[in-house]
Order: sequence, then C-alpha cells, then structure tokens
Amino acid sequence: MGTLRIRQTSAMALTIDDPATEQLAADVAALTGETTTKAITVALRERRARLTAARAAADRRARLLRFLADDTQPQTSPDEREEILGHGPPAL
Repeated sequence: MGTLRIRQTSAMALTIDDPATEQLAADVAALTGETTTKAITVALRERRARLTAARAAADRRARLLRFLADDTQPQTSPDEREEILGHGPPAL
C-alpha cells in the first residue's frame, strides 16, 4: 500500500504512513460504503464525542464529590463536631 493522502479544505493535509492504519481506513470505508475521507471523518467525530462525554462525566463526578465532601457536612469546627458526637478528649 502507498501513502494515503486526504485532502482537506484547510491548509494542512493529513498523511497516513502506517500501512495497518491505511488498511483499517479502507476496511471501514468498504463496510460503510463511504469514501475513505468520510469514514475517517466520521470515526474521528465519534471518538471526539466519546472523549468529550467521558471528560464531562468525570467533571460531573468530581463536582459531586466536592459537593458531598464540602457542602453536605455541618459547618462546624472539629471541636464542635466532637462535642456533638459525644466524644471528648481521650481518657488517660
């Protein structure tokens, strides 16, 4: 296989020099009936969407954990919490 070249409307062209990647792109294009360019474009858009969704989910999880750690705890000092819980200083 030769080098797969894909024309883009931007100033930068994409060159794929890996024969396995070229074959994978050709296989996907054949399976979908799309051009190689279209198959690669769709694959990259789908991957970008998955990565964006995964990042958004991780951000939501981090915000939730911060909320649970910070905003759901009583706004008391550690000494006040110990007093409320009935714990005093350790007995000697």
